[in-house]
Amino acid sequence: MNEYQHEVLEAVVDAAIAAYPTEEARIRRGAEIVRDGGVALATHRVTTRLNWQAHTYQVNGTCPCKDSQHQAPEGRCKHRWALAFAKRIAAMDPWQRTHSVADRDARAAAGELAALVCHPEWRGRHGEQHTK
Repeated sequence: MNEYQHEVLEAVVDAAIAAYPTEEARIRRGAEIVRDGGVALATHRVTTRLNWQAHTYQVNGTCPCKDSQHQAPEGRCKHRWALAFAKRIAAMDPWQRTHSVADRDARAAAGELAALVCHPEWRGRHGEQHTK
């Protein structure tokens, strides 16, 4: 990741934590996955490493990991956060790339977060709600 991408990631992570304070640990772990290069946007695959073992999940609206299926609020596990963050970084337009995220209006950052987490992919594939 370049400096700009790190800056965008940090701004989006801060906004996510402000909106979902009880999910801070998952949000931060999702950001670490992005920093480690664990997201393949083209295939929606998210890879994490634990004790030298790689675990790859296909994240396409839902995630098959145990946390997403049984514990994470509305299925928002670290893998889904990681994919959402990577998509946000990739979606930034050229104008935004020439300006510091820190210089942007806080309401704009909050609007970006709302667009990110309210996207239909946060629900199940056909709009169903995730339940425990």
